[in-house]
Amino acid sequence: MDTLIRRFGRLTGKNAAGVIILSGLLFATFAGVYGSGGMLSIFHGAGAAMAASLPWQPARSSGSAAGVTVTGHLSNPKLIQGQPGEIYLSIKIDTPKLPESSVIRQPTDMVVILDHSGSMAAENRLPYARKAITDLLARLNAQDRFALVVFDSGAQVISPFVYVTDSERANLISRVSAVYPGSGTNMGHGIQLARQLLEGSSTNRSRRTILLSDGEANEGIVAPEGLGGLVGDFVSRDTVVSTIGMGLGFNESLMSYLADRGGGNYSYLEHLERLAEILNKDLLDARRIFAANSELKIDLGPGVNIISAGGYPIERDFISADTARIRTGQLLGGSSKSFFLTLNVPTSSTGSYDLGKISFSFKQGDTPAEIALKSSDLAYAVLEPHRRDEAVAAIDQVLYREAWSKNNYGLMQQELQKALVRGDRAAALSAISSYDSALA
Repeated sequence: MDTLIRRFGRLTGKNAAGVIILSGLLFATFAGVYGSGGMLSIFHGAGAAMAASLPWQPARSSGSAAGVTVTGHLSNPKLIQGQPGEIYLSIKIDTPKLPESSVIRQPTDMVVILDHSGSMAAENRLPYARKAITDLLARLNAQDRFALVVFDSGAQVISPFVYVTDSERANLISRVSAVYPGSGTNMGHGIQLARQLLEGSSTNRSRRTILLSDGEANEGIVAPEGLGGLVGDFVSRDTVVSTIGMGLGFNESLMSYLADRGGGNYSYLEHLERLAEILNKDLLDARRIFAANSELKIDLGPGVNIISAGGYPIERDFISADTARIRTGQLLGGSSKSFFLTLNVPTSSTGSYDLGKISFSFKQGDTPAEIALKSSDLAYAVLEPHRRDEAVAAIDQVLYREAWSKNNYGLMQQELQKALVRGDRAAALSAISSYDSALA
């Protein structure tokens, strides 16, 4: 909660009154979510009274292969005939922690895309960035390669991929030190140049791209969808893209969206001295890859539609429009990855129905593996209106609350960001108020 308020405070600058009002609205929102009994408002009324007494079995399916476990879990497996058919499916992917002796460290191709627009002169942002990149270079070895792209109103390759030998490291540090603040923010051009560098990169290397920016794209490609499309191409090349937002003025929803599209980490720096630590984390992640790529595939059942995938792009199959593919990127050893799918299902007729065939595939080295979730375990039922209490009792309250809040908070955050960029404080408050009303 405190972190959320600090973020709104950052977005509203130093307007103390704005922070107080936003904090109050957020408190009211969270109070509306949990209430005195800690339940969503959907559980209020007669249905809530029955929820504790009726039996409930979780709609869950799990499968494993090559040490990887995938678990699917439905939030609300029972729906009411004629009512909205929105269902949340939690997907959790767990990978094994490999013994250090069995880990083969792949050489790394690391690309840094650095914003050097005029605003990077504020708060010593660019000096901090240069120092952090220098520290990163000290951790790369002669088997690793490094490239640097910078952008302001345009973009240029400061260094193509070079092996980080001692002599090249000194040369790279000299080039990094020569980067100074420029003018505008053409983020898209910087991303495009980095993508071109990766086209010649070998697939048997761990590939990582890090985007550092303190601003909002205001030249060239500026639409989030367009920038997200560029980043999505990195994933198809088995490359992870992480983003780091610096200072007060950056577009948080854009930077987090790009990290989602790139399958990487999103970080916001309240304290710039932590930048080197974050860059080092991305390097360590690049060195403990369990699988270079992974994908969730859903052959959707009749009338079932997928609305969102927790920020991951949804690709439709060219052969069958009823097949959706979600590229979930690299898998790190000894880690968990989880996200929610938002699905819409038909509720016109009563009965039991499958969401479809759900499978997860990945490749460890040259060995492919696939995990199928049992469709019958993730079936949903459409009940007659008089069985509403039964449907309410079947809701996984914790899962539903988390999924609903995350999905709708993301939408609210986008509207809030747009309003604050325009300087429209009334619209910003309205975005939060609408979110609050939907929860009430």
